[in-house]
Amino acid sequence: MERHFCGNHIKVLVAYDNFSSGCRVMALLKRLGGGAATLDDLTHVMVRFDLLADAAFFELAVGEARAADLIVIATCEGRELPREVRDWLGQWLLRRDDVPQALVGTFDYGRTKVCGPGCVSAYLEKLAGYGNIPFFTSGGDQAPAVDFGRVAGDDWAVDSALVRQQTAGPN
Repeated sequence: MERHFCGNHIKVLVAYDNFSSGCRVMALLKRLGGGAATLDDLTHVMVRFDLLADAAFFELAVGEARAADLIVIATCEGRELPREVRDWLGQWLLRRDDVPQALVGTFDYGRTKVCGPGCVSAYLEKLAGYGNIPFFTSGGDQAPAVDFGRVAGDDWAVDSALVRQQTAGPN
């Protein structure tokens, strides 16, 4: 798998729990890809959570995560990621090369409803800390907007307000 982050090229892996979460992130990526004047190429791979239960797909997804610049976890559930998703993230973290990557959590739920150390946001933040990887969140109550310009570097400047608008979803 070839790394795509070179100049104005970026590869995004999106892992999502259901159709709604997948569509929300696809709309965001479409808007970012079409709206960023300095972005030449944005490629993405979509991975639905339940497919990670298949051993062959699991290994393929680990390789895709290693090749991605951004790993996006999109979920409507806030309590806990499924076991196969946690295993997959763990394998990615163990096998990843020492290259710039970022982990992004996009949530379609209020953070105040799912407090605690086991919630998805807290888990991803802790995982990113173990790997010394930047972690960004969007969605949920009081979640800061993902500044993709900061994630990808100065060459790929994207207005944070655009991301905030796209990830906030309907009120």
